[in-house]
Amino acid sequence: MIKIGWALGGLLGLAAMLPSEEATPFPSIESKCQLIWKTKTGDASFRSNVVFRGDRLWIGSNGDSFMDRGLIEPGSGVYELDRRTGKQRRHFANELFGDMDVNGLLMRGERLYFGNDNEEFLCTDLQGKILWRNPTSGDIEHEPSLLQTKNGEVVVYAAESGEVKAVDPEQGKVIWSYYVPEFDGWKPGDDRTVFKVKAWFRNTSHFYTRPLVVDVNADGTNDLIYRTFGGNLLALNGNTGSKLWSMEEKESLSLGMAVIGQGKQKKIVALRNIYADTVRYEIAFFSLQGQKLASRPVSELSWGSGLNALSIDGDRVLINGRTKTFQVDPSGSVREIDRSIPFQFKSWNNELVNGYRNGNDPLFAEGFIPLKNGKKGVVVMNQCDLGNTDVGFVEIFSLEDGSVLDRFSLPACGEMPPVIRDVDLDGNLDLLFAGYDGYLYCYQLPKY
Repeated sequence: MIKIGWALGGLLGLAAMLPSEEATPFPSIESKCQLIWKTKTGDASFRSNVVFRGDRLWIGSNGDSFMDRGLIEPGSGVYELDRRTGKQRRHFANELFGDMDVNGLLMRGERLYFGNDNEEFLCTDLQGKILWRNPTSGDIEHEPSLLQTKNGEVVVYAAESGEVKAVDPEQGKVIWSYYVPEFDGWKPGDDRTVFKVKAWFRNTSHFYTRPLVVDVNADGTNDLIYRTFGGNLLALNGNTGSKLWSMEEKESLSLGMAVIGQGKQKKIVALRNIYADTVRYEIAFFSLQGQKLASRPVSELSWGSGLNALSIDGDRVLINGRTKTFQVDPSGSVREIDRSIPFQFKSWNNELVNGYRNGNDPLFAEGFIPLKNGKKGVVVMNQCDLGNTDVGFVEIFSLEDGSVLDRFSLPACGEMPPVIRDVDLDGNLDLLFAGYDGYLYCYQLPKY
């Protein structure tokens, strides 16, 4: 069971590289944005999302830690908040015993669907009443998918251990199942108690992030393309769960994958980190059948890549490196937007090193900020400021001009993709994000 986000793990791996001297801090978010509210909801991961309905919002929580080493962790589960004030209305799916960490949520009608780290998948009403729960063979680390198939709607979830299931949204009845060939975990009919004991002591690592949802085989039903923990690609039939294709990826393929193009021109795009004598980078294009079509070299300045992608208009897409953002068009052209912040510091052995303050594994905020003349502002969150490692920071740049308009520090490091939205329903855009300090913050954005 992987209890810690890859993003945070990357930060820990940089422990020997952190600067001994701090750079001048960026202006604080409070100096530019009004704090609307902040509420303690526990840790959120880069697989976490926020769902809204009326005057409420819901978010899953990892509680006090991504790595729950004890049997009691009351802070995890799902939080329902008043979106105007941030006041907690309900806290549910947080039974006292077990690892009840929750990441992604799916809302369908008056129901919520989510998995946890207690090897379960649950359906609740919006008040938190559990309507049904399915045992799983491993942790559920990401938001479920909703598919309209030939047999009606299904909710699809995948476990770290290597199982994918499609279930009836009303009763949770299994419609189809897929298990990776090397699966060695619990299946219905096996002894559940023995499995639970074993699960506590071993890690599994197949399905960790949500899939791309797209019609791969042109049968009118969306299918699922997973990037496995090892970086390979796997496509499953949305109607049956059967494998359509798989592709072994020998290079480091970023998590920020996306589908680009229209109709028969649709393709998969992602950033590749290629490690040889030196590291080089490329934007790679793959067909919906898993064949590599082309690649475009890019001049990323430092290792690392983004954890999500941002669609501009349903056609063009933005993908992050560590210090640059790449705008990719269906024709295969790539435009580089430089966000790099050079930073010279002394390493642990007192050598002077040239580096960048940009945090590893940046994330796009969901949504855009309107700028003057009809232009769009893009928000990128750096999980950690490598010049001031107690905090993260955001960058706001003009999509059309490619220029960075603003930078300001956040009160804590964090890895949840921020949300740009009128959260408190006052007619102004807000920035909603979560920190490793366990708080969910809502700030009103300035106008640019």
